Amino acid sequence: MIHSYPLAVFMLFVAMLCWGSWANFQRLASVSFIRFYINYSIGIFLAALIILGIGFYYVPAMMSDSDKFSALGFALLAGLVWNGGNILLTKAIRLVGMSVAFPIGIGIALIEGVITNYIAQPSANVYLLFTGVATIVFAIFIDAYACYLRDKSKHAAHGSKIGIFYAVIAGLILGWVFRILMISMTKPEHISAFSAVPAFAFGVLLSTLVLGYIYKNKFKNSNERFKAKSFGYSIAAGLVWATGLSCVLFGSAAAGFAISDALSQGATMVAALWGVFLWKEFASYKKTWPLLALGFVSYILGLGLVIMSHYFS
Repeated sequence: MIHSYPLAVFMLFVAMLCWGSWANFQRLASVSFIRFYINYSIGIFLAALIILGIGFYYVPAMMSDSDKFSALGFALLAGLVWNGGNILLTKAIRLVGMSVAFPIGIGIALIEGVITNYIAQPSANVYLLFTGVATIVFAIFIDAYACYLRDKSKHAAHGSKIGIFYAVIAGLILGWVFRILMISMTKPEHISAFSAVPAFAFGVLLSTLVLGYIYKNKFKNSNERFKAKSFGYSIAAGLVWATGLSCVLFGSAAAGFAISDALSQGATMVAALWGVFLWKEFASYKKTWPLLALGFVSYILGLGLVIMSHYFS
């Protein structure tokens, strides 16, 4: 495990980059959502197996984790809970758009996650931590408002209360994922991150396969053909996301649970940066550029406050 706070913060920044970047592969994979999601879950599981193999090689003592059924069960439960929340959030995005659903869902998850994890482990300056979190949430909603202005006509056409409801429920569910995972790693009979990641990934894969079975008729009636490139992009998305999860778990011991959750959830703004500079989503909407600049500056300020909260605890 990592015991250096600067190294832990670096790991959390890597996690933020991973969680804010995996969706790029979804845009590149020209397949239906359900097919992408199944392959994406397989990618997460493959990455978890690699982590497990590294653990067996470098930390032989972790073999004893196989007997800790309660802790493994919590990690698996976290995977099931995360997948349920993530699927609801995806539904919300399809109904009301990313600019509305994503900030609501992730914003609620961020606030709830930091509160629950701080209560469990108050290891940072509460004023700096929550001021930083509030600043990050402000940045997320500034970005959301810029997206709303860009897509105003689309939202008017397909806005839906049920979509907002899905986003709220998704946020409430996702806010508990990190806390459940941390229980598996802090119980008296706890497991290491090398074991928690595979158990989590198995929960994701298991629930995704159930989802695939529910939608099996869509596969039978679909004329969609196998595309190696799209399959590769889908798997890569899962590998990248699971790498982010691993970095969060390895860095959480030194950084603390609340700080780890706050920094990693800042991935929303990383995704926004990709949208602006890679996908040119705002190239024709220059009126939103000052808002985007304000959001990014607020985001950096919020991250700085969250990081500094450790030194003033």
